[in-house]
Amino acid sequence: MKIVIAIGSNLPGAGKSTIAKALSEEFKLFYFSSGNLIRDLFNYFGFSYKGKDFARDQDYLKQFDIMKSKLFIKDWFKKRGVDLNIPSGRNLDEIIDKISLKIAKRGNCVIDGWLSLYTINPSKKYGNIPYVNLEKGYRVIKILVKVTLTNSAKRLMKREKYKSISEAKKYLLMRFNKVRNRILEAYDFDIKLEKVDYDLIVNSDKFTESRMKKYVIEQVKKRLNF
Repeated sequence: MKIVIAIGSNLPGAGKSTIAKALSEEFKLFYFSSGNLIRDLFNYFGFSYKGKDFARDQDYLKQFDIMKSKLFIKDWFKKRGVDLNIPSGRNLDEIIDKISLKIAKRGNCVIDGWLSLYTINPSKKYGNIPYVNLEKGYRVIKILVKVTLTNSAKRLMKREKYKSISEAKKYLLMRFNKVRNRILEAYDFDIKLEKVDYDLIVNSDKFTESRMKKYVIEQVKKRLNF
């Protein structure tokens, strides 16, 4: 039985990547984050920064050379022990989303991304978003991580320099709307207006990081009958 865990969130800073990495380590699963790949693509094309500048300039993704990007992505996966045929697509967003599906089909993985809950075993088709239905031979678990804007902003202030909670909130909303608009443009689908199906919901406001990881690992073990 191949395990596939898909993780999404309602806002940046919810803790989905923290949970994804913890599950990857606990169950020895390949971890794929579309956000990490996109950041490394930016570095490859000469954008050496993190945080607010990265979120602000994500629109540059559509200007990157497709062929050079695909070569970089193939090498990126090789360095992680995966020989992957890079799919074609109208733009890099679509290519990266299709890559997520390829990784899911390989199985034994954790997929961390904004669209992961919409693309893997969706209960219905969402706009023009590519998707895959994994049934026989797979055990799919979909996790939604939620956070309030205030708590997300407080966490952000611990990592980066902001003058106030208000400023951090503005950044988080800007970051979310950048992603939202990219998805809307690429797939004619608004993630803000559509609910998504999931197997487990985690309210990260109620947990410390260590307790949250422990809780999710326990819940996944129950669903896997470990």
